[in-house]
Amino acid sequence: MAKKSVDFKSFLLQELKDPNLAVAYLNEHFQYRGPDRRKHLLLGIKNVVEAQGFTALSRQSGISRRTLYQAFSEKGNPTIGTLLALFDTIGVSIRFEAEDGKKRKKSVA
Repeated sequence: MAKKSVDFKSFLLQELKDPNLAVAYLNEHFQYRGPDRRKHLLLGIKNVVEAQGFTALSRQSGISRRTLYQAFSEKGNPTIGTLLALFDTIGVSIRFEAEDGKKRKKSVA
């Protein structure tokens, strides 16, 4: 009997349809502090958006599909308005908390 193989991206997108898993996934991407932090976070958001469906999110959020595709392209730079509209549509919230005891160094985005 042959095993059915699923590539990782397909598996990931299926899993990210679950809002709780999507939130955990986004939190992990947000916590990343290494090189290319911005790129890493945007890739995480893009994967969640892709899992939810660009067309469905476009309809529900009022953001055109073209804008969504451009925002999350290799050179994309989504606005805070686009991100907030997407997070509201997906049902994800952003929280800020102080990082106690850590000296913060300035970072360039």
